[in-house]
Amino acid sequence: MRDELFEGFEKYDLGDIFDTGVLSFFICIPCVAGSVTDRGTILPKVKETWKNFIDQEKGKSGDVATEAIKILGEAVDVFEKFKSDMASRRKAPGPTLGLDLDLVMDVSGSMADRFRGERKIDAATRAASDITKLVSPYDRVALVKFSSQASIVKELTHNKSDIISALNSLTPGGSTALGDGLWLALDILEKRSEARPAAVILLTDGKHNAGTHTPGESAERARRMEVRVFTLGFGEKNDIDEDTLKSIASVTGGLYYYAPSPDDLRRIYAMLSGAVSGHMTVDTLTGILKQGDEREIPVSVAANEEYFSIRVSYSGSTIELAARTPSGVDLDLTSSNVIYYREKGVTQLSIYNPEPGQWKVTIKAVEAAPQGVEYSAVLLKPSFTAELTRSLVYVPAGLVNETKIIVKALRDLPYIKAQLPSTLSGFATIEPSQYTGVKAGGVYEFTVKFNAPSADVSDAILIQALDSLAWLKVQVKVSGSLAIAISPPPSEVREGKPILAKLWVIDERGFNVPGVSLKATSRGIPLPLGVKEGTYMLNATELKPGRHTIEIEASKQGYRSATATIFIHVLLKGDVNKDDIVDYHDVAVLVASYGTTGNLATDLNEDGITDYKDLAIAVYNYGRKA
Repeated sequence: MRDELFEGFEKYDLGDIFDTGVLSFFICIPCVAGSVTDRGTILPKVKETWKNFIDQEKGKSGDVATEAIKILGEAVDVFEKFKSDMASRRKAPGPTLGLDLDLVMDVSGSMADRFRGERKIDAATRAASDITKLVSPYDRVALVKFSSQASIVKELTHNKSDIISALNSLTPGGSTALGDGLWLALDILEKRSEARPAAVILLTDGKHNAGTHTPGESAERARRMEVRVFTLGFGEKNDIDEDTLKSIASVTGGLYYYAPSPDDLRRIYAMLSGAVSGHMTVDTLTGILKQGDEREIPVSVAANEEYFSIRVSYSGSTIELAARTPSGVDLDLTSSNVIYYREKGVTQLSIYNPEPGQWKVTIKAVEAAPQGVEYSAVLLKPSFTAELTRSLVYVPAGLVNETKIIVKALRDLPYIKAQLPSTLSGFATIEPSQYTGVKAGGVYEFTVKFNAPSADVSDAILIQALDSLAWLKVQVKVSGSLAIAISPPPSEVREGKPILAKLWVIDERGFNVPGVSLKATSRGIPLPLGVKEGTYMLNATELKPGRHTIEIEASKQGYRSATATIFIHVLLKGDVNKDDIVDYHDVAVLVASYGTTGNLATDLNEDGITDYKDLAIAVYNYGRKA
């Protein structure tokens, strides 16, 4: 057994369970912000540590197998818990969940005018740069400009720096072909090869007065394409055709906003960074921080909230985020439920399954110019709540059981859908799979039906509204499953000694199951079983010397059967070194141990001393083989 165990250790691929957090936990590799946490660097260190463990332990006594199995069992328990904690990070939005966002910018001549102390074009491009940095890294952004004519400045791209550079190059001049600007943005979306959610944010300071397509035509096309259009009016209210902008938003399922100042415009764009992606924008902040300055944001978290996220946009400086839990503990940014990233011009902190209560998030300017750094921040939360009516589902063998998912929308959404993981999809279904045209305050019900799986399964069902995600953990257990509990005999027994084992047959809840058919065999030969008050007694005393595998099978009509295995080595009388033959090796060991007391391996007659009587047993059985 020991040899087989270490052979398995040597073949084990540690890469199968790699995760920075769990491996650093096991082998104490520091895993803090700024340290080495990539797979390519850590995994070789882990494998080296593992190899050293094997080299050190494999030469030790057989007891190491028992101890190693115990340690591995504890490690598996820890890892299973860790896998659950890591669910949000492992299932974080991938590229297929991203959004395509068209920024449509008015660059007519009036955008060169000053408004509330700043040129409108400068305020608009700065605010649009904020949203470009604040949207998810998986989102793509395109840029369209319109004046007397409309033109594509940048096609859809993940490269946000290109979009920001293009925004900074915009110059005002000409009339206002608003309808053409929206039409051209829809052209970009219509020629996509990927089916991804899409939205348009259109900004203007005036009224449509040029171009081929009317705003109404473009809005109707957006409605047919199921593209939401968010419209922004910026400038003097009398100069803006608010009715047209409101109509575009209403027809397409978007919203209209008026920005009475450059700061308000930045806040609206920051808010939209979450809104277009399906989140709830709880708060937006703008301001200036000088180097070393901090700004504290209180965040109230209710029980069972899936996550909250803080995103900060800035230019030419470095801003960091920190958080303190309701328990007063400074958040470890490498915790399994935390996503923290900082790229050029943006810092984000997302906390999944946060502790309920009052959090404190701190924005700090680590590097900033003497005049300070302007920033725009947004606090995001899920746009819905979701819960299972039952998270533990028992399914009788051959039958079907179900649970329900209750989703409450906290804002208008284009859709909410539920998706099964691959571990559940083979025996479960969800009806319906999706609701469209979701309204704030609406309650939406999904029915999840389960057939009996081949084994108990635990995983999470994904609920998604654009990039707002929640995972509902569910356990599916087969009702009417038998299990065999064993109080086994010693794994090594001397020939002629009693070999007895106690067995119980229980169900999935741990209760004894009466009337079970129980069979035990070794090498195809049935072994005697007795039963008394729910306890089965296995008598394997008649087993011949050698290594035996006892197969046990329990069955009962209406239940899923169960099997178990007992390994026993029946030692020959006189076989001291346990090699299944009595020969000179055993005699030599007895001679070397002659006169010793308390040596169970050589005290064959169990009288407390190794002496001539034990030698006599070995000589009498000399040459016997198992």
